[in-house]
Amino acid sequence: IKVSDEEKGIIVQFRLNEFAISKLSPYSSWEEFKNIAQTLWSLYLGKLLKVKYTRLAVRYINEIDLLLSDEHRVEIEEYLTNGPKTPLGVPEDVCNFFSRIEVPYPRKNAKAVIVQTMKEPSSDNSYISIILDFDVFTVGLLNGVMDTEEVWQYMEELRKVKNIAFKGSLTEKAMEMFR
Repeated sequence: IKVSDEEKGIIVQFRLNEFAISKLSPYSSWEEFKNIAQTLWSLYLGKLLKVKYTRLAVRYINEIDLLLSDEHRVEIEEYLTNGPKTPLGVPEDVCNFFSRIEVPYPRKNAKAVIVQTMKEPSSDNSYISIILDFDVFTVGLLNGVMDTEEVWQYMEELRKVKNIAFKGSLTEKAMEMFR
């Protein structure tokens, strides 16, 4: 079952083996989102006979619009700490890129998948959009049976990992766009 609240920008999917909730732009605080998610999670749990956790995850997909100069250029390295680099001897202009890295976090029994890519320029050629996709999730077996408080504590830990990856991906100039 998929339920949407367009006014709040919330999408929830309920399946026998999965619960997923998404928040679309404009974004509110993590606390507000978490409260909505916890309420819906409780309703979901109330309909199930038995719950065994095999994967917990937080995923954030950010779209950052960057204005193009009069020459239809943007210096991506001014915004991304680890953006695309062309090989020596190859023109430095990049019309598209895709980068995907996986980083283990053994202490948290987690992994972060970090994707950076670019959308085509806007129709009026005034800006490009950089996509930053952070998927932080459990790796391996969980303690199958967890109470709700343990689940949300673990989600907080996964969110902290995501925040480190997000802040580490952006330059100070880019971070100013989020303040």
